[in-house]
Amino acid sequence: MVEEVHRFPFEAMASRCEIRLAAPNTGTAEALAQAAIAEVRRIERTYSRYRADSIVSRINAAAGRYRVECDDETWQLLAYADHLYGASGGLFDITSGVLRRAWDFRRPRVPGPDE
Repeated sequence: MVEEVHRFPFEAMASRCEIRLAAPNTGTAEALAQAAIAEVRRIERTYSRYRADSIVSRINAAAGRYRVECDDETWQLLAYADHLYGASGGLFDITSGVLRRAWDFRRPRVPGPDE
């Protein structure tokens, strides 16, 4: 059986995205792509710092002032990120502050290697 490659463009996280998958027919491909896109949307709703209702925005708003209750998925994700931070000697950092300071897209300048 020859499987055709199906393409499903969509937007997420302020970027153009595309799912490409091989499937025996269009119906199967569409069902799989829609499930994947729904998961991307769920992750974006939950973890986008640009959405006031996301857990990330709630954590950032509460930083240093009070605790934020979170679900098990978020707790496990943060615990794993903390583990990777320690295991990498601080090289793995889920915060975007350092990155945003180096790559300021308002200035037409590429950061140097020391940044």
